[in-house]
Amino acid sequence: MTANTKSGQRSAQRQGADAKRAGTTLLEAFDTLPADEKEVLTVAILAHAKAQGLPVDLIVRHALRQTSANSTPPLSASARVKELREWAESHPITTPLSDEAISRKSLYAERG
Repeated sequence: MTANTKSGQRSAQRQGADAKRAGTTLLEAFDTLPADEKEVLTVAILAHAKAQGLPVDLIVRHALRQTSANSTPPLSASARVKELREWAESHPITTPLSDEAISRKSLYAERG
């Protein structure tokens, strides 16, 4: 076994432990995705692992570790509603554009 292989295995073990401490397992994270996103993610991960010459589990653990370390806990529904309303209220109320301003003729007038 080469030094790089041993180092990669130790790194994968540490990353797996980090992910478990964060309360997320690979399976839990993957299971939350819609089916079409699972397929796209699987293909992308396999291609990336092949291009890097690394085991798939090492790639996934590294990505999960980075994501869990940088992410904030999900908001409750009421907190999301509150934030959306605050965001909407932060925008000025403006006068709507006239029909002429948004007509096809005025939009494409410069094109001839």
